[in-house]
Amino acid sequence: MEEFVEISVNDQNKYVRRNIPLLQALKEKNIILPSLCFSSKLEPYGSCGLCILEVYGENSWKVKHACLMQAEDGLRIRTRSARISKLQAQAARLLLKRGPFLKQEVEELLLSLIIQSKEGYNSGSYKDINAGCILCGLCVRICKKTGNNKLVFLGKGKNLRVGLVEGSQPDICNRCKACRHICPTGFISHDARKVFTAHLFK
Repeated sequence: MEEFVEISVNDQNKYVRRNIPLLQALKEKNIILPSLCFSSKLEPYGSCGLCILEVYGENSWKVKHACLMQAEDGLRIRTRSARISKLQAQAARLLLKRGPFLKQEVEELLLSLIIQSKEGYNSGSYKDINAGCILCGLCVRICKKTGNNKLVFLGKGKNLRVGLVEGSQPDICNRCKACRHICPTGFISHDARKVFTAHLFK
């Protein structure tokens, strides 16, 4: 039997499921927070920095990631504030620099967050990363969950990227397409093996 708790969202009481990420619980109530690194199939990771909200406690509002929280009875949150808008815009700027993206809706989402914050945006991208990958880790984690364990993060800093496990050959990918389906930006397009082989030898 599902367990529900009562929480306050933007000063309105809502009954949401307890034992799921708060981001998912809010979505079920049509309260949508932006997110690119979340999947209900995997444990939350909190890498994109978009699904932030404010939680009231100890006489102040504190910033949290909705994907990394679970609802507890009496929880008081807000999803809209000047601080939230500013922080989402900052995260969006960083993510946009990793474009362009094959999925146009990703760029549209990020630009809308910047516009809402009423702060400027200086376009441009890093030259030493693979354009279109936001390093959310969804592909690495889904590959591990399926038992394939063929993907890993490579490099450091601005050279961080996703590639095949060291020593792997391109034909070891069993073409399950799990990474392709879960990729939020379309970076892993038609041939995942080709994408990750290119990363292995960079």
